[in-house]
Amino acid sequence: MKVRWKPSMMVLLGFCLVWISGMFSVAFAEEVSSVIRVEEAIADNHGSHVVEGYIVGTSSQTSYLGSGHFQSPFSVETNLLLADDPRERDISRLLPVQLPQGDLRKELNLKDHPENLGKKIQIKGDLASYFSVPGLKNPSAYQWGKEKGEGVSIAEARKRSGETLTTTGVVNVDNGRLQPGKLSVYIQDQGAGIQVFSHDPDRFPELHQGDRIQVTGQVGEYNQVTQIQVDSLEVMEKNQRVTAEPVSLADYENPVKAESLEGRLVTVKGYLPQVPQYSSGGANLMLMDETFHAVYLRVWESTGVDLGKIEPGQWFNVTGISSQYRDNYQILPRSQEDIQVSDEQKESPIGGENEIEGVVERVVDGDTIRLKNPILGANNVRFLNVDTPETNHKVVDERDQSQMDHGKRATAYLQTLISPGDTVILRLGEEPLDGYGRLLAQVIRKSDGLNTNLEMVRKGYAVTYFIWPFPDQDVVAYSQALKEAKSNKKGIWNPEDRLLELPFVFRARQRGEELFRPVGNFETKEYVEPAKWQEIPDESRVFFQTEKDAEKAGYHPRSGAGLEKRVRFVTGNNRTAFFHVAMN
Repeated sequence: MKVRWKPSMMVLLGFCLVWISGMFSVAFAEEVSSVIRVEEAIADNHGSHVVEGYIVGTSSQTSYLGSGHFQSPFSVETNLLLADDPRERDISRLLPVQLPQGDLRKELNLKDHPENLGKKIQIKGDLASYFSVPGLKNPSAYQWGKEKGEGVSIAEARKRSGETLTTTGVVNVDNGRLQPGKLSVYIQDQGAGIQVFSHDPDRFPELHQGDRIQVTGQVGEYNQVTQIQVDSLEVMEKNQRVTAEPVSLADYENPVKAESLEGRLVTVKGYLPQVPQYSSGGANLMLMDETFHAVYLRVWESTGVDLGKIEPGQWFNVTGISSQYRDNYQILPRSQEDIQVSDEQKESPIGGENEIEGVVERVVDGDTIRLKNPILGANNVRFLNVDTPETNHKVVDERDQSQMDHGKRATAYLQTLISPGDTVILRLGEEPLDGYGRLLAQVIRKSDGLNTNLEMVRKGYAVTYFIWPFPDQDVVAYSQALKEAKSNKKGIWNPEDRLLELPFVFRARQRGEELFRPVGNFETKEYVEPAKWQEIPDESRVFFQTEKDAEKAGYHPRSGAGLEKRVRFVTGNNRTAFFHVAMN
């Protein structure tokens, strides 16, 4: 007798099947809420768990794991190998999964289903030793894992500070180049870039330029750099092309444009007036153009860049990652190859009496003003050729009090010479910026041409302070102004209230450092070791960074001066210290 199903019974059966299937899916979904990774399953190999990983191959052995088999065709249907990364081949990072007789073996084994290779799977079973290594046995259920989508674009991710999200981009610098011992790279897509960061790099695969990665983590900022604090990371492709965007230095004076470049690889042309040495693992090289737009190159010693091979006073083509440190934008070269001498060498923007106008925001102290708008990327101007007493210190003894009193007087007098809103002419020095990123300039009052630097010396509020290189004619002019102030017993030269400690000596004492600059006599062209600075008259005193600089400038050791060879270095707490070696 042939059985016929009535339509009503067919509907009922279909409903039951859907209900049963739904119950199974819900039950497995509850298990999946506590899904663990392969690495976790290997580390803690006991209990019943749902493990998520990629099917990467099989073991062709019967009693031990062996080296694994990772390519089709496959001859074994009794097991699978799972990994957290579909490219993983390290046998110690693979989880063998037993496939007993039954539906799971029929559906999952690679012998019959080579298309399963590389798929992500979530599988429930008992964590236990298998092939004498941590494994998964007695699987009871599975479902195919969902591959993460692309997530949001990097431009969108940058806007969502505080959120945890997923984004995808191409790495533009090898990890370890910028911050050894941490995961610190930048990724970019077609529209934006962002830093990818973690204090624990060992949790993640080694990253190289050209890796296309998918990263999940919380978006935030550190020193105003937008970054993703990584929770998970996956390398999706390798050897992808990374394109550098041509930009101009003027772009960095437009905050909207500069912000849009952050994290991206850029290329720019500019002039390097000077190249410092590394200090505390890094160095700032100021790159400028003909119209005094500028940005710093932040060069990390970990990149392997040899600063000694970069000859200043030339135009360069620079490639690097556009980044930021607090309020200042900067470019991060990744290697020596990123800093190339340009084929086109133009006139130096710095030379002679380069002058540029600026508007005063305020007087900071006796030898520093702040501009309303930056020049060469700097708002603060340190007066060139002069040094006034300090005011930013705690008063402990009479030397501190003397420094404070004279410093406040110098500030008050400069405020009578320059007011907020005044237009001034900045006559830049041969080296336009100091190590603190301040402009070095003589400040000329535009209204009447008064050289305020020279005026501070003439009125006894400042001492001359020349650090080579310097124009001889400036030394002569300032020396005459200092003689005039001393002759008239003005300010710091008043015998009834004389400054007890010159500013450069005071600063060294406050920092617990020794004086380190050789001191020259402009009149005799001799120099002495730093500690003997008092043997040089105030009006003739000039300084050099090294004895080599002094000799290059045409100075020679003073006869019978008993010079010592002094090797300067910076200690771990950023203090300056020396070795002393007597010279015969």
